[in-house]
Amino acid sequence: MLRISSLRQRTTLAITAVALSFSIVGVPAAVADVQAARAVVNTAAPAAINSTQDVIQWMTYYYLHPQPDLLVPAIEYADSNGLIEKGQAPLTAFVSRVFAQNPSRIAGWTKQLESLSPQGKPMLWSALWWSNTVEGKQSLEELMKSLTDKQATEVLQQMAHPATPIEQLDVKTAEVLDELWGAFSATGDEKYVNRLISVLPWQYDHGTDYMRMTIGSAARWSLTSNAQQHPAVLKICLKARDAQPQLKGILDKIITDATKGNAGAGQPANQTGQSGHSL
Repeated sequence: MLRISSLRQRTTLAITAVALSFSIVGVPAAVADVQAARAVVNTAAPAAINSTQDVIQWMTYYYLHPQPDLLVPAIEYADSNGLIEKGQAPLTAFVSRVFAQNPSRIAGWTKQLESLSPQGKPMLWSALWWSNTVEGKQSLEELMKSLTDKQATEVLQQMAHPATPIEQLDVKTAEVLDELWGAFSATGDEKYVNRLISVLPWQYDHGTDYMRMTIGSAARWSLTSNAQQHPAVLKICLKARDAQPQLKGILDKIITDATKGNAGAGQPANQTGQSGHSL
């Protein structure tokens, strides 16, 4: 897991530094193409968390094989190996969605994660708040009893207002793109990918807002990269292309690039950020 300085390289699916791709010949026109592609993707879930690769595989395909029992060991491994600090945006979003899916387990998980490092604890606080659950709020209130005054103030500032749903975030920074991919990784919900798709026209805004153009380009690049590796993302792009004629040209390009760029199907990408996945 690497911190990638390039905006285009940073904005991709949650905490993946080693990614597997699949091969499709031509531009798919039907769901059958996506289903055929799925058979080539290595989506196997790890039995336990013993390495960075286990964390990567667990998170990347969590939406296909939910394993909430691995949440605590995955976070503890990420924390002890410095991975939380390197990828807090996608990881926080990911964990918040797992919390939201398992509200009855939040209190127990929070108790088990009390020993996180000073770098890891803010991620936990934010994920609890972002879960938008009664149980998350209660766990935060319980946590504050053991926090320093400074830490408690930070948590109270977050709790002072409801968390904006991830898919409704104003996409002003690269971190929001990371958060959308993190949420998708946990849920497989197309609303997060559709939010990314909605900013694609920004890359053609030839005005003075350079960041807006850069984010639009980064969204396109990350959609292409993830459509290569996730049949579900490719399927969402196909659906959006058919439903939104105004985006057909952009999405045709993404679909074409995603399906022609898989000469190395089944081979792990290197760790220089070329796979487009990072924590």
